[in-house]
Amino acid sequence: MKITFFGGDYIFHSKIKKNLALALLLLFAMFIHSGCGSKNTDENIHKLVHATYYSPNSYTAKCSVYAYTKGGVSEYECDVSYDKNKDSYIVKSDNMEISMDEKRTRISRGDNSFEAPSSPDDMYIFVNTFFKSYYESENVSMSVSENSPSETTLLECDVINPTPTSSHMKLWVRSDDALPVKMQVYDKDSFMHTEIVFNEFKFQKSGE
Repeated sequence: MKITFFGGDYIFHSKIKKNLALALLLLFAMFIHSGCGSKNTDENIHKLVHATYYSPNSYTAKCSVYAYTKGGVSEYECDVSYDKNKDSYIVKSDNMEISMDEKRTRISRGDNSFEAPSSPDDMYIFVNTFFKSYYESENVSMSVSENSPSETTLLECDVINPTPTSSHMKLWVRSDDALPVKMQVYDKDSFMHTEIVFNEFKFQKSGE
């Protein structure tokens, strides 16, 4: 084989050509493992999830909520917002608004409203609630999906203060930015009674 390189002619013997090909193959493999191939490793996703949710900023979301019973399923569309400074939540659906924190829940519809003490079961449609259990529960897991192009990571945990209707939770997040995809809540009998699909999700920057 004869090539011209910077004005000079060089002859490559077959043995040299094989060694060159092998070297290029090794370099390519190293590039894959050190670059693109490491993007979605368990360690990298764990770090991303921790940075995003250990102390999450305020956020807004558009959700589809599916409530399952033995007899069927009901679907609700709602807007959700979380205020980090007040540690409070607002859920809007049709002409109803629910505002809540750890102490009270206030439901308003038109000119009518009432308040009641907050129940742990009221909070399980929020991402924050999942991570309160995820960081304290002794039974947690994380598994990375390899399905392209929409790679997701599944996080699971037992609820740290379980109730008959809320015992175990699952949360799928996008592996590239950790934004939530959907969340499921299971009762003590492992029946999935609530599923929240996050159609839109946006964190607010500090100060907004």
